Amino acid sequence: MDQSFLWRSLRGLVGVAFDVTERNQAAEVLRRSERKLRDAAHIANLGYWETDFDTKVVTWSEESFGLEAHERQASLETLIALIHPEDRGRVLSAVDATLSGDARHNLEYRVVQPGGAVRWVHSVGDVEIDQSGRPKRMFGTVQDITERKQAEELLRESQERRHRAEGLASLGTLTASVAHEINNPNNFIMLNVPVLEQVLRVAEPLLEERFRTEGDFPVGKMPYSKARERIPKIVHGIREGSQRIKSYVAELRAFATPAASQPEAVDLRKVTDASVSLTESLIQKSTDRFLVDMPAALPSVSGHPQRLSQVVVNLVQNACHALSNRSQAITLGLRHDAAANTVELTVRDEGHGMDGETQAKIFDPFFTTRRETGGTGLGLSVSKEIADEHGGRLEIESEPGKGTTARLILPARQGEAPDHEG
Repeated sequence: MDQSFLWRSLRGLVGVAFDVTERNQAAEVLRRSERKLRDAAHIANLGYWETDFDTKVVTWSEESFGLEAHERQASLETLIALIHPEDRGRVLSAVDATLSGDARHNLEYRVVQPGGAVRWVHSVGDVEIDQSGRPKRMFGTVQDITERKQAEELLRESQERRHRAEGLASLGTLTASVAHEINNPNNFIMLNVPVLEQVLRVAEPLLEERFRTEGDFPVGKMPYSKARERIPKIVHGIREGSQRIKSYVAELRAFATPAASQPEAVDLRKVTDASVSLTESLIQKSTDRFLVDMPAALPSVSGHPQRLSQVVVNLVQNACHALSNRSQAITLGLRHDAAANTVELTVRDEGHGMDGETQAKIFDPFFTTRRETGGTGLGLSVSKEIADEHGGRLEIESEPGKGTTARLILPARQGEAPDHEG
C-alpha cells in the first residue's frame, strides 16, 4: 500500500507523553548507591543474602557456602541443609526470633560445603515487613570467619596449655614443699624405730623375769600380759607406716619434678613472637607503647619451646601489671652476646618499680604484691626454675619509680652461627 496515501488520509494523531527524567535519575541514583554498597561490601569482605518469603528463594553472593556462582540462588530448604547439623537448630531459632521482632539476626555458625569442608560464617540480618505486618523478606550480610575462629582456637589451646603448665608448676611447687615437710619428721621416725626395737629386745628378758616372779603388772595403761604381744606389733606397724610414707614422698617428688622431654634447637625469636601473640590482649589494655627490638639473625638455644614461652609470657604480663598508665612503655628486646655466646631476652617497663625488700623475695614461691588482684606469686619462681633447667639465668633489676628490667640469659648452641631468616 502506498504509504503516502496513509499520511494523506490521516486526519489526526492522539497520544500521551510522560516526563521520565526524574524516574531515570532516581534509577541512576539507585544503581550508583547499589554499586557503592557492593564495593563497600567487597572491601569489607562481606557477602549479602536475601530470603524472599513469597517465593521461598534465597539469594546470596558470598562463597562461604561452597556453591558455584550459578548455584547462589536456591530454595530455603537447600540453604538450611548446608548449615552444620549441630548449629541448625540455633540458627532457625534466631531466625524465628528475628521474624517475631524479638531480636536482630546476628550470630556465628558453621556451614558444611558440598565437598565436606566446614567453614565458620558470621551472619547479620534484618526483616522487612509489608503493610499488613507480614514478613516480606529477610536480608543481611555474611562473612567467612574461619581463619579468625581457627586463630581463636589456637589461642585458646595455647592459653589452656599455659594455664595447665602454670597449674602444674604451682602444684609441683606445693607438692615438693609438702613432701619436704612430711619427709623431715618421717626421717626422725625411721631413725628411731630401730632404737626402739633394740630397747625392746634388751628389756624383754627383764620384763619376762618379773612376770614369772611377780605375776602380771601394768605397762602404761594395759597389763603386761597383753602388752607383751601388742607392743612388738605396734613397733612393727610404725616401721611399715614410715616406709609407706617414704614411698609416698618419693612419688610426690617424682610428680613435682617430672622427667622432661629431650631438648631441641629453639629459635627464641619464634618463641617470643608466639608469646607476644598470647599476651596481645593484655598488652593492648596496658600500654600504647609496646616496642620490640628483634634482630634478623640469632643463634638458637637448646631447650623446650613451651617452657621458654612460659617465661616470656610471665615477664610480659609482669611488665603490663607494673604500668600505671598507657603512656608508659614496655620494650622487649633480643640480642646475641658473641663474646659470651649467649642469647639474651630483655623485657623493660616504665612502671612503678620495686624496692630492695621486695626484690629480695620475688623468686620465692607464692610471694606476690598482687594478692588482691589474683596474683599467685608463682610466675617468677617458675620462670627462674625454667631458666636454671636450661642452663641460663633470670636477672631482675628495679628501682622504685624507675621501672623494672628482666633479663633471661641462655647459652647459645655450641658452634652455631646466627640463624638468618629466609
